[in-house]
Amino acid sequence: MTQLVMIDEIHLVVRAPRDLPDAESVQMARTLNQARFTSRLRQAVRDVFRSYPSLRKAKIALER
Repeated sequence: MTQLVMIDEIHLVVRAPRDLPDAESVQMARTLNQARFTSRLRQAVRDVFRSYPSLRKAKIALER
């Protein structure tokens, strides 16, 4: 099996306005935790990586 080496790590930070009403903050958190959202985010990242020939062989992982 081919061994992999980490060449970069990219973090995505999601922030909300401090004065956002609680109901909106809760809804935002629910959306971010939905399986569908996570799945679409993974697919979007894959699509971007595949659009760059130099990155096509890279293995990516989206983790929480």
